[in-house]
Parts: sequence; C-alpha cells; structure tokens
Amino acid sequence: GLDADLPALGVYNVVVARRAADAGMVADVAGVMAHQSGELARRNDLFRGLVDLLAQAKRGGRAVLAPAGLPLHAGAERAFGEAGMLQ
Repeated sequence: GLDADLPALGVYNVVVARRAADAGMVADVAGVMAHQSGELARRNDLFRGLVDLLAQAKRGGRAVLAPAGLPLHAGAERAFGEAGMLQ
C-alpha cells in the first residue's frame, strides 16, 4: 500500500440520457446530484469529485457540466439551471 495519496490521471464520469428519456425523471436524477452531492460522495467513492465539480459549475456554468459543447438533456438543464449552475 501507499503511505499517502498520489496525484493520478482520471476520466470524466458522464451520466447519459437519451433525448427521449422522460425530462421529469432526468431532472429528478440531476437534482439529486446537484443538491445531495455530499451525501452521494459519502455513500459511494465514485461521486467523490462531484462536490468540487458542482462548485466549479456554479462559477463556470455550462462549460463545466457539458465539456466540449456536449448537449444537456432538457431535464438536466432544468435541474442544474434551478441549482444556479448554468450561468
């Protein structure tokens, strides 16, 4: 084992929804991510970077949540917009 954490390369984890997916369901999922990121991170290490990512989104907006101009699902757009992350 290691005695300390080391910087490492990583990949973006992306949540994908089909355009036809129900906007309410997508908004619910994105809303939980937006408002409960700390709890998600506490329960599952896969969400550990979400808190920082969403804090960056409050400053950097859409470019943080949709890198390379990827489109946001209408439901995600609604939830993240309501959370103040799409300035």
